[in-house]
Amino acid sequence: MLAYEVDGRGHVLLGDDANLPSLLSLPLSGWCAQDDPLYRSTRQVVLSDANSSYFRGRFASGVGSAHTPDKHVWPLAIAVAGLTGDESDAARALDTLAVTTAGTGLMHESFHVDDPGRFTRDWFGWANAMFCELALDLCGRGVRHLFPRHPRVPPAAPGLT
Repeated sequence: MLAYEVDGRGHVLLGDDANLPSLLSLPLSGWCAQDDPLYRSTRQVVLSDANSSYFRGRFASGVGSAHTPDKHVWPLAIAVAGLTGDESDAARALDTLAVTTAGTGLMHESFHVDDPGRFTRDWFGWANAMFCELALDLCGRGVRHLFPRHPRVPPAAPGLT
């Protein structure tokens, strides 16, 4: 799997952050395909309790950030999880986002997994755009097909050139 951070001294931080770019968003950037085995194993860790920024609660589960309060997930990351998963992941993400706006009808920067009424930023334009992209993608009207994919080329093994 891919590490979120490495220090060059053998230490790694596994996980991810909710903002973009992120490990979870790699297929959206064209770096890899959604079915890339390296991406799939990384995604599995990012969307699990192995990621210290992953939270699950009564209303949602997803990736949060060190930049927002504890147990707050980002609609931006929930949309990305839907856009990089299968159709059921996308539908589940859209449903989650639609019911966690605290009555505002807008995406927030983050909200608490057990109380969507506790949120940061009244609205967050980037998250609103990703919500729209997710909805359009589910309807077959998304725009990702307009952007080229640049598949990663795995590095050669050490000593082989």
